[in-house]
Amino acid sequence: MKQVHRLLNGLVFLMVVGLSPALILHAAKIKPMEGPEHHAPDRDFHIIHYTLKLSFDAPNKTLFAKERLTLTPFHSGVDSVVLDAAKMEIHSVQLVPKTNLKFKKHPEKLVIYLDQAYSSRDTLDVSIDYTVKKPKKGLYFILPKKGGKNHFEIYSQGEMEDNHYWFPCWDYPNDRASSDVFITIKRPNIAISNGKLVAVTENKTDSTRTFHWKITTPHVSYLTSIVAGNYVKVEDFYKKIPVQYYVHPDQKPYAKPTFEKTPRIIEFFSKRIGVEYPYAKYAQSVVDNFMYGGMENISATTLTSATMRDRRSTIDGTSEGLIAHELAHQWWGDWLTCRNWTNSWLNEGFATYFASLWTEHTKGRDALDINMRNTAKVYMAEDSTVYRRTLNWYRYKYPINMFDRHAYDKGAWVLHMLRYVVGDELFWKGLNTYAVTNAKKLVEAPDLKKAFEDGTGKNLYWFFNEWVYSGGYPKFDISKTWVDSLKALALHVKQTQVGDTLTTVFRMPVRIRMITGTHKQTARVTLSTADTTFYLPCTRNPDLVIFDPGNHILKTVHFNKSKDEWLLQLTRAEYAVDRLDALNALKKSYKDDETVQRAIAARLKSDPFWVLRRESARFLGEVHPQWAKAELVSAMHDPKSRVRAEAISALASFKDTTLVAKIQETFQSDSSYAVESAAIRAIARLDSTHALPFLQKALAMDSYNEQIRKAAIRALARLKTPEAVDIMLPYGSLNYPATLRMSVLRAVGRAGKKNPKVVPFLIEHLKDPSNWARRQAAFTLSRIGDYRAIQPLEEAIKNEIDPRVKKSMEIALKHLKSKKEIDEEKKK
Repeated sequence: MKQVHRLLNGLVFLMVVGLSPALILHAAKIKPMEGPEHHAPDRDFHIIHYTLKLSFDAPNKTLFAKERLTLTPFHSGVDSVVLDAAKMEIHSVQLVPKTNLKFKKHPEKLVIYLDQAYSSRDTLDVSIDYTVKKPKKGLYFILPKKGGKNHFEIYSQGEMEDNHYWFPCWDYPNDRASSDVFITIKRPNIAISNGKLVAVTENKTDSTRTFHWKITTPHVSYLTSIVAGNYVKVEDFYKKIPVQYYVHPDQKPYAKPTFEKTPRIIEFFSKRIGVEYPYAKYAQSVVDNFMYGGMENISATTLTSATMRDRRSTIDGTSEGLIAHELAHQWWGDWLTCRNWTNSWLNEGFATYFASLWTEHTKGRDALDINMRNTAKVYMAEDSTVYRRTLNWYRYKYPINMFDRHAYDKGAWVLHMLRYVVGDELFWKGLNTYAVTNAKKLVEAPDLKKAFEDGTGKNLYWFFNEWVYSGGYPKFDISKTWVDSLKALALHVKQTQVGDTLTTVFRMPVRIRMITGTHKQTARVTLSTADTTFYLPCTRNPDLVIFDPGNHILKTVHFNKSKDEWLLQLTRAEYAVDRLDALNALKKSYKDDETVQRAIAARLKSDPFWVLRRESARFLGEVHPQWAKAELVSAMHDPKSRVRAEAISALASFKDTTLVAKIQETFQSDSSYAVESAAIRAIARLDSTHALPFLQKALAMDSYNEQIRKAAIRALARLKTPEAVDIMLPYGSLNYPATLRMSVLRAVGRAGKKNPKVVPFLIEHLKDPSNWARRQAAFTLSRIGDYRAIQPLEEAIKNEIDPRVKKSMEIALKHLKSKKEIDEEKKK
């Protein structure tokens, strides 16, 4: 599963993670994640196979279903079966062929009383006839409104434990079963599910068709999926395996630009893992208002409609990261599945890292390093401001709490560092051993450790102890001294992280790069204590020392270097991530130094990696010396659209209205949506008094993922006029996609605090069908601080079913109540 909006900070970060303010940490003392203890539940039986026969009354959001479970007890004396089953009407339960069974329905369970006691020698078939009306979660009916842009869709979302809201099952990932799914739907709609399409039956009695999907690979229940709607299929192949893209007719032109790399990604993963893609087909289905970026249902991934790209949008970027993430799950999460939510990182960390591996394969090592730098930042933000936990953690309030930045980003870093420690050859051998040994099984962290040790011959107890079974990461304080009598560099390395029951002293191998004139040499040392001095032989005092070149270790580093050393690193470092470190250090300590400014301007012209050029443009915009204007104008022609866009944004800081014409010309001629968006915002900053007509024209323009309208909304927010707010409010209606609605919900918080229409508008969006929009509405209400929102927030919290959204609303409510109390005290 891939969540979206990953790079968040401050209160927004806390709300998206969905954690209580009680868990917000003080910098001096990091608290662990809190919650009751959770372990996988005991089972009395194993479900071998599910057969589901489904039909719908879509206008009334009703499911009619017949289910048949094949199961076998683990032990003798089993006289009842307890299944997870939420609010549903059970009509009958039978032991096949014709024995009626008694049953009792509880709020979250269905207890079936068998006709006698059975043992592990028995195999039972149990049939359940039931109806689900307006399911609370798990199964979603999207019914288009007149004038709206949504498509008709019925789709499921099972992870974490939501599939029992639409079919009785063992709704926990410590059991695996195969399945047959029969879906009857009105023509021209089609239905997609797991495995192979066995048959499509035309039903002569009405205008429906029944789609029969079968998968023989046992899988956990949350991976069972259905998607139904007016879809068209666009098909590729990986070898002889169908690779299918299910999109709505109006989306068909975008299917190939979005998904065309999928067969190549399957090929790359199959070769690297050493296990061929293991299912009869791979489908990707696009749905509206999906609560995540994607969901890796076995052989049948579901993706948000925001995944779709037109050909032009691929100038700025692609959806390959999301596509690769969900595809990696077909091995890591589906072929092998975490036994419990404690080990969710074995799903999500693997998928996150494999998406980065695809980036490395297609864009090079520097792109991988920047990806990993970004994941480190997001993880460290959670670790330092929210909570700290080990990867092998079992205390949490809701299962979704375990799908956090630790699971995704630190989990990816564990693999990245494991690759660094054992080397590429042994890394892939260890992963292959893990995949083959645990094929179609449930896994925990010890299974990964054992497979790597068996596959590589390495003893990795220390690695797993500090990175999986301990929390946090090392913080290094580094200093150096030249010892002329020894002709050696004394490198003093001190670990400064706070040691506690969660965090240890880290043992890691590390490389040290030393540059002396034109000569480069690398030393390899092993950190094993909290305070160590290494003596590294050199012919003379090095001009530059880089600790861990290429950033292979998850860490922070404080290493005092002179301006000249940082300038040398900016130009001589082999890895882009090290040059970026130098740029950031110079930006922090020497931003007003013209020598530094011009050195960074030189990177804008010449650095081979576009991220350095983009960050150089951003820096010049922040310091805006007049001479840099020409450098930025020149950068408007950079081959990378993201650099061109940043150059335009930087030019807006010069407050020079003569630039407007040049930027408008670029707006008209550049093919990049990112450049157009930057131009819109820049023009509004440079000439706000005349920008409104231009912004209104931009609002009329269609673009991929509403990028142009979102830029115009953001620019309107800067005007902070009643007219601007009135213009943007209609674009927050349900006639527009959730991503655009969210832009409006953010913008009105900045621009419309005094506009009487804004608070009612935000309160209405506490009922928005998009989880992300509801959370944004709560955050903006908190930001505005209007007490009229207190009661609507209380009502919304009562009705909210998503624990993340509920927690975000609770944070907003607490903030508003606290503000009200403070204001009342001030009045007194």
